[in-house]
Amino acid sequence: MSNPSNNKYDLKFTPIGGVGQIGGNMSLVETPHHGIIIDSGTLFPRDKVLGINYLIPDYEDVDFAKFDSILITHCHEDHIGGLKLLLRKAPSLKIYCSHYTSIVLKNKLKKDLNLEVINNLQEIKIGDIKIIPFEVDHSTAQTFGFFINANNQSLVFASDFKCHEKSLNVLENLKSINKSAKGSKNFVSFLDSTSVRKVGFSTREEEVYTDLKKVLSRDQRTLITLFSSNIHRLKSIIDIAKEINKKVLLYGRSMHFSFKCAVDAGLLKKSDALDIEMESSIQNHHLVLAPGCQGSFRSTLKNISKNISPYFKVQPGDQVVFSSSIIPGNEKQIQSLYNAFTDLGAELVTYKDFKIHCSGHAGQADLSTFMKKLDLTHHVPIHGETFLLKKNYDFISATFPKIKTNFIRDFDSVVFKDNDIEVYDLSFKKPLLIDYAHNEIPRSVISQRRKIAENGMIIMNKETFKLVSYGVNISEGNLNNLEAKNKKKNFHNRNSEEIRIFLRRSLQSILGYKPIVVVN
Repeated sequence: MSNPSNNKYDLKFTPIGGVGQIGGNMSLVETPHHGIIIDSGTLFPRDKVLGINYLIPDYEDVDFAKFDSILITHCHEDHIGGLKLLLRKAPSLKIYCSHYTSIVLKNKLKKDLNLEVINNLQEIKIGDIKIIPFEVDHSTAQTFGFFINANNQSLVFASDFKCHEKSLNVLENLKSINKSAKGSKNFVSFLDSTSVRKVGFSTREEEVYTDLKKVLSRDQRTLITLFSSNIHRLKSIIDIAKEINKKVLLYGRSMHFSFKCAVDAGLLKKSDALDIEMESSIQNHHLVLAPGCQGSFRSTLKNISKNISPYFKVQPGDQVVFSSSIIPGNEKQIQSLYNAFTDLGAELVTYKDFKIHCSGHAGQADLSTFMKKLDLTHHVPIHGETFLLKKNYDFISATFPKIKTNFIRDFDSVVFKDNDIEVYDLSFKKPLLIDYAHNEIPRSVISQRRKIAENGMIIMNKETFKLVSYGVNISEGNLNNLEAKNKKKNFHNRNSEEIRIFLRRSLQSILGYKPIVVVN
């Protein structure tokens, strides 16, 4: 359908990142008069090469006079990682988030923020839009979903959550949200698709505790890796350590960062863990916590696996515990870690050996339990790659046939009009590529880098005929022969483009392909 911007509508929802891909979450909710943003996250490239650090949604067309506020669901990078760049574009943007998320943002961004801490079920008004945040269960602390109402239209947004039948706090919140939606012309759910293939409920953190305690109670030196932002898991390990009389040692910048934020938020105590540098040697009564469970090249865990860490050298018989899952796309890096630790003589324990990790996302039973608490008219899958969105669509369509289910991707607008909703297909915009200095890289530059990376480059000085090779598998003899050919052809009188074409053809006859050639 056409762009609805000139059409009459009561409420509009447009995702510009995270719907059709994992990461880069960002959505726009608006009435004709006001707008709010939900999240500003990063999307990580499948291959961290060519100087690409991360990607962010393209929000160049967003009118920040209208969209002057942003709601943050939680503190994971795929939801807050793009905020630094967004604030360059819109420095006066007002941020609404939980207490814990506010501490993470202040420590991460290190600047004064126009920030308001909001609480569970607190009603907020932004223009003609009413918002009620409600806490949900997820793999980090104080994660929010949002109920949004305007012009007698309502939506519930929960991009990252799980909702077990024993999640009494979440179920009570949903009862309250349902009361707030009474009388709405439409009540639409926008819900997480990440773990929709899981039949039944997602495992709860409480269920992980038993197996984790069993593993950590072993009389071995133990290294544990986990997502450092998983404060619930960090607390479980600390509680287990107290029970079995072991000390928790923190190792690595991101682990210290998350711990400090949790202490500042009152979720943990400073005395719960020590810095690894405070211990002269690592013994069996120590539990060393290190980040890097996804195999990041620069991580603390990677350095330990290379045995170049100054504070922890793996010894035969040590136990290395991966209290984490594998994010799709990271399989090779993590397998490399498994092999490296095995070569060093360590015993590996993963989530496939024991129940020592659980997803923070809704399984099929979680989705059903969530939706049964609400008098919904429509459902829209969000937060996931395209095939996961389709799985969500199929599951909800079959389970709740009376609820109209719609399928959307990034830059599709869901328009609330009277007693129904319509989906408009807008112009899709590719994410922006960001380098390690947090600046945008034009795609044309990446194309050039890819060509140089694949074929190498040869530079010729037009005055001296000297050839310099970078990344080209060519012998010195062949380079000398080419220089001699250049002199014979008296290239002083030719333009640079003629010389470049001649050199590329000559190189193709030698190499079988054409490197990049620059004449200066």
